[in-house]
Amino acid sequence: MLKFEKLAGIIAASILALPAVAVSQVATPATVGRWEGEAQIVVDWTRQRTLPVNIAIFADDKVVGTIGDAKLVNGRLLRNRGWVSTVLQLKTDYIIEAYLDGAIIRAEAVERAQVQVPFNVRDGRLEGGINTSGWKAGGAERAVLAATMTLHRAPDMIICDSKTADCGSAPAVAKRPLP
Repeated sequence: MLKFEKLAGIIAASILALPAVAVSQVATPATVGRWEGEAQIVVDWTRQRTLPVNIAIFADDKVVGTIGDAKLVNGRLLRNRGWVSTVLQLKTDYIIEAYLDGAIIRAEAVERAQVQVPFNVRDGRLEGGINTSGWKAGGAERAVLAATMTLHRAPDMIICDSKTADCGSAPAVAKRPLP
């Protein structure tokens, strides 16, 4: 019985001594930075055919920016596939998930609650799509708005701290405000 108590004590001490397991960081140097471009709308129920996209991905996996006329809220960069999907070339490597604040197409009153942006990094670009929350059918009132996109690094990219948006001593011309 004494051996069992000793073993239990060692196990308990080991568990308490282990650091909390954190979710691994997803962002890499290839994804971190400011990205911009236009997404091509693929649904047929909007008059507007493109969406401007301006996002910033930070090293701590936070994502801020705008898609169309909507602001991203609580944006996070996540892995979109495991090793099986990678081997079978299913899905994309990364996905951004965020809530939307405001209409994604203000002129047409197209407003959705959430957005997913699955993408791969190819030749220094982010290539993928944009899919809002919604139904498979329903038009502007409730259907998913879908688009394809290719984003390029913003030419005056400065990597800032996501908590303070502090860009340090970068030249004023390079301190474009984040959306």
